[in-house]
Amino acid sequence: MMNDIYIRQGDSFKRIPWEDILFVEAMQNYLKLYLADKNYIIHQTITSLEDMLPQDIFSEYINLI
Repeated sequence: MMNDIYIRQGDSFKRIPWEDILFVEAMQNYLKLYLADKNYIIHQTITSLEDMLPQDIFSEYINLI
């Protein structure tokens, strides 16, 4: 499983370690990722993000989705 998520920001990609994500807000077909110093809005569903989540970091939270 990958330790990071890569998100598109303009014409490039931004690497975000899973551990840096404080929480995620679902907004229909978009997600808002909350980090300590910045927020990102990405075009992705909560279901597709759930499939990518590393089990060792988010195992207790996956049941809440």
